[in-house]
Amino acid sequence: MNKIIFVLMIMLNFACDANKGLNSTRYFSSNAKNLEGKYSFVGRKYAISTQGKYSTNAGKKMFEQGGNIYDAFTAISFVISVERPQSTGIGGGGFLVHYAPDKMSSPEAVDFREKAPLKAHAKMYLDEQGNELKGTSIVGVDAVGVPGLVAGVLEIHQKYGKLPLDVVLSPAIELAAKGFPVYPELAFALNYKKEDLEKFESSTKIFFRNGQPLKEGDVLVQTDLANTIKMIAQKGRNGFYQGKVAQSISQISKKIGRAFITQKDFDLYNVKYREPVKGSFRGDTIYSMSPPSSGGVHVIQILNILSNVDLRSKGPSSPESIHYVSAAMQAAFADRAEYLGDADFTDVPASGLISTGYAKKIFSSIPKRKAVRKNDRGHGNPFAFDKDQT
Repeated sequence: MNKIIFVLMIMLNFACDANKGLNSTRYFSSNAKNLEGKYSFVGRKYAISTQGKYSTNAGKKMFEQGGNIYDAFTAISFVISVERPQSTGIGGGGFLVHYAPDKMSSPEAVDFREKAPLKAHAKMYLDEQGNELKGTSIVGVDAVGVPGLVAGVLEIHQKYGKLPLDVVLSPAIELAAKGFPVYPELAFALNYKKEDLEKFESSTKIFFRNGQPLKEGDVLVQTDLANTIKMIAQKGRNGFYQGKVAQSISQISKKIGRAFITQKDFDLYNVKYREPVKGSFRGDTIYSMSPPSSGGVHVIQILNILSNVDLRSKGPSSPESIHYVSAAMQAAFADRAEYLGDADFTDVPASGLISTGYAKKIFSSIPKRKAVRKNDRGHGNPFAFDKDQT
C-alpha cells in the first residue's frame, strides 16, 4: 500500500459532498461511529468541503454547469471571502497544493500569500523616538500585507478552469450584494472585535447597526465587496491590482496609515511556484505546502514523531495517546516559533524538521509519565538533520 495523501494548504479543502455514509472504518475507532455517520460521506464524481453552505453550494453549482475542480476552487475561494469575513477575504492570500493537469509527474505547491510592501522595514512600527506604536502591527492598514489571493486564484483558474470568469464569480457577487443572515460564529467574531471594527468608518458602516455589531439573524450586505468582485469578473487581475481598487487601498494607506502600500506593490506582486514538502506515515505518502507556510512541515513532523508509538492499540482517548499527541504538537509548535519563516529571506531547516532522524530524537526526549515542560526541550537542532530524509 502506498497511497498519496495531500494536506491542502489553501483557504478551503476539497473533501466531501455526497449521499451515503463512509463504507470503510479504517480511520475511525469503535467509539467514534457517531462521528463517522455525522461527518463522513462518499461521492462518485466530486467531493467538496468548506466552512460555509453558500461556499459549498457555489462549488457544486460549478460542476452542475459543466465546470471542473478549478472552477469550483475559484468560486469557493471568492464566496468564502464573502461568507466568512472573520476568517479570510480577497484582501488576504493563500496556498495551494495540487497535481497540475499539465504536470502530473509530481505535485505543485503554489504560494500566493500576502507580501510585505516594498516600504516595510524593521522599525516600521516604532515612532521617531523608537517607541512602539501600539496596535499598529495588528490593526489597521499598516498591519496588512499586499494581497495575493486574487492574483493566485485567478492565475490558477486562467490556466486550468473551463468556465468564464464572470460565471465563476457570480455566486460571490450575488451573495455579497443580497446579503445573508449572520450566523452564530460570525456574530461572536464581530462582537469580539467590536473595539477594532468601530475605529474605522468603513468597517462600522458594514458590520454595525444602530451603533452595535450585527447580531445573529441580522442580514450582512457587503455592497462594496460585490462591486469589487464585479470589477474582477470583468477585468480579471487588473480589476483588483490596477485602477480604482488598488488606488483606493494605496490612498487609504496614505490617508490613515503611514503610506507603506503603493501602486508599485500591486504592480510587482507575483505568484510563486514551489516544491511541496514530502513525507510518509504508515506507508502512505504525504505532500503538503512548503515554507513560507509552516503547516505542511509541522504536520509531517508531528506524524513522524507519532510513528514511533502504536497509537491505535492504545485508543484515541487513552491517556497515553493524548500525552504523545500533545507532546508531539508541543515540540512542533515550539520549532515553528523558533525556525519557520519565509525561505526566500531566511534559512529554514525544512528537510531537517521533517526528517525521521530528528523525529526520533524528539520522541526519545518525551517523558513517559509527565508533561513536557518548556525547559525540557533538549531534542537537538534540526539544522543537524537538514540533509537527512531517512
